[in-house]
Amino acid sequence: MPERFTRRDALRAAAAVGLGGVTGLAGCAGAPTGGSSGSDGDPTTASSATSTGSPDDAAGIEETNSVGMSCYSDEDDYFFRPNLIRVEPGATVSFGVGTSCRQQTLAYHPDNDAPLRMPEGAEPWSSPVLQGSMGGTFEVTFGTAGVYDYFGLHEEFGQVGSVVVGSPDPDGQPALEPPQASIPDPARDALSALNDRTREYLSSR
Repeated sequence: MPERFTRRDALRAAAAVGLGGVTGLAGCAGAPTGGSSGSDGDPTTASSATSTGSPDDAAGIEETNSVGMSCYSDEDDYFFRPNLIRVEPGATVSFGVGTSCRQQTLAYHPDNDAPLRMPEGAEPWSSPVLQGSMGGTFEVTFGTAGVYDYFGLHEEFGQVGSVVVGSPDPDGQPALEPPQASIPDPARDALSALNDRTREYLSSR
């Protein structure tokens, strides 16, 4: 069975980092394992790592099917790059580990012990924890148009991202509501900024 981290597990790991030093995070969690494929966001895993860079590279919205999961442990910097992308319905997005730290991608959904910030009825996802030095990607197929917010193993440090699928009406999108109080403050700030960028993008289409 894949190693499955919930949002509670991720927050506990982040708390341990705060107590024991950020560089200790490289030792938390497990290695990549397999999954199964399907529609409306049901995930599959693949085998090659992708993307490195800096948080500054995440500006704007990109039409891409590849997201890098990176961290700079000496700077408390954990991020998705790019952190706001757009794809067409039915597209598969590949999340790849680009550095040696451990990473994960999880949909904001009650199944992941998180508030709903994706289209109602769409299938949530939760990757295993991936180790960058071992390679590994995790793929999610988005069959339903809408806005999907997601978070990483380092949510406590603001590691979040959004996927815009199609050209949905921004009204009625759970992901475009103000971030819930249960979300850590750095992640709430980042989601608010993503909301602004996403609304601006959708209003221009």
